[in-house]
Formats: sequence, C-alpha cells, structure tokens
Amino acid sequence: MYNSVEHKNYTDVSDLDIVTLENAIYMHMKNDVSVLVDSWYLDFFEHQSTPNPNIPFRFLQYYGATMERYIRQHRLNRYGRTAMVFPVPRFYVFYNGKEETERTKELRLSELYYDKEEEPFLDLKVIQHNINGIKKEDSEYCIQLYEYEWL
Repeated sequence: MYNSVEHKNYTDVSDLDIVTLENAIYMHMKNDVSVLVDSWYLDFFEHQSTPNPNIPFRFLQYYGATMERYIRQHRLNRYGRTAMVFPVPRFYVFYNGKEETERTKELRLSELYYDKEEEPFLDLKVIQHNINGIKKEDSEYCIQLYEYEWL
C-alpha cells in the first residue's frame, strides 16, 4: 500500500515497522493500518466502503495516540529544551463504496470547523483514493493496489 500511494519501491521488510493501534479496550479506538517507513514517514491507512467526512478527526485521534506511544518508546522529553523530531505523518483512505466520488479527493479537518473562513491553526489533510475500477495498466497505481481492489 505504501509503495502504491507514495510511488516508491521499498522491498526491504526491515525498513517497515507496523505501528497500528491495537489496544482498542484501553483507548477505545483501532485504526486499520499504520506503518513507520525507514524511521522517516508515518503513514496511516483506512479502508472505507461508505463516505465518511469525519475521517480527518479520526486520523487526528489515531495520530495523537500513536505519537504518545512513539514519545514513550523513544524516551523523548516534551518539556525539554531540545526540539523533538518526528516522522512525517501522511493519511490515506481507500474507498470502494457504491456512491460515486472522484478518483482522488482531499479531506481536511478544517472542513469540520464552524468558521470555515478563518485560517485554521490546526489542520490535517487526508487523501482519499477511490479504488473502484482500477485497471492493471493504470500507471498511477501499482499492481498491489489493483489486486487489493480486486480482492
């Protein structure tokens, strides 16, 4: 999935660390898949069969919980004088529902705010890929995404 949306070709499994939230009882949430790639990128993936305009908020929750764990695991000091360094987060939805939607759509947390005119201090961007009808020869996607949609 990572290779298909990021147009990369990672093959070394040791570059990949699965960091999916598993503790649904304690945190009352579980995301589909999240991976830390080469310690630089933190990608979150969700699969949806119905449109969900609230997915940016859900990703914000997943990100916060994941970063709490990341800070603990790496013994980072949020109150220290040295700036913490984090992997770059990216958020993706794979949509395969029956409702028509664009092939690629951007969803933002700020679309949920009351005041949509004011520049938000906090935003989160989600890229939604409509995976319905992907063809093997589509150069925009790799064969794995075609196979995932087919499955």
